[in-house]
Amino acid sequence: MFTGALASGDPALAPLIRPARSHRDLLYFHKSAGGAAYRDYVDHDQRLATPLKDITEQPATAQAARRVLERIFKPAFVQRVVDGAFSSVASDVDAARGVYNLYAIAPSLSAEMPDHRALPMERYIALRDAAWFGYLSDAEDFYEKGPGFADSDITYRMSDVLLDDFFRQAEAKRAGTSALGAELRFTHAEEIIPLAALMGLPGSTVWRRRPTGRTPTPTTRGAGHPSPPSSRGAVPCRGAASSTTWTSWSAASAARAEPVGGSFYTGVTDRPTAYRRAVADEVIKGLPGPTHRRPERSSPDG
Repeated sequence: MFTGALASGDPALAPLIRPARSHRDLLYFHKSAGGAAYRDYVDHDQRLATPLKDITEQPATAQAARRVLERIFKPAFVQRVVDGAFSSVASDVDAARGVYNLYAIAPSLSAEMPDHRALPMERYIALRDAAWFGYLSDAEDFYEKGPGFADSDITYRMSDVLLDDFFRQAEAKRAGTSALGAELRFTHAEEIIPLAALMGLPGSTVWRRRPTGRTPTPTTRGAGHPSPPSSRGAVPCRGAASSTTWTSWSAASAARAEPVGGSFYTGVTDRPTAYRRAVADEVIKGLPGPTHRRPERSSPDG
């Protein structure tokens, strides 16, 4: 779809575009063999489960869930959901989260709507409740996909494979062994957010104010609970988590065959965002090998 549109916009590019290929270990690493330890962490680690449970079970969550459901159903029916009367619905919070998840992806669905109109999700969820469920989603992303706990890299260690490939591509361009003008990778939030955390990219460890107006106390890349570092999943990974997101590493070849500038990462619908200077510098210098050097990560408030 993307390459078709690219060639349609500039037909001269058509013969230069290689066929798309899948690479599970590189672009779906959280489900590949390299992500086994990560999957065990998500499924069984009590240190992860406890803060997420504490965050979700705050009174504000049940209050927001009831408000969301009562915009759609009669109060008596909502109470039945709360009481667990339906085996197909785990809880009222899960039902309300389903509404929020649709709200989160609604902008991406406008092309599928009559006259390309956006879904009128404001009818079903108020902004304050969307903000609260967004906060819960961000907390989950932070602990499950992002920086996580200060003494562990389990959530982003596996993204090394993608970072290594970035350096291989840039170094091949610098060495003159690659004729590629660009390598475009399409993947998901489960890959983009860990990569952003590994590289310390802008927004991946930024402290954000919670919907309650309270601000968590900053620590280095992790915090106690129930007030997690409120990094926003939408900052390092634009669009809904279920939407395709792409990352591009651009290294243009100058007359001296040296890479120059132009490194960025972006979501499908967002503006390009510059890498940290240390990351771009490593590409420009042309390091001797992809696995020997890494950009230093910054603290969330640095």
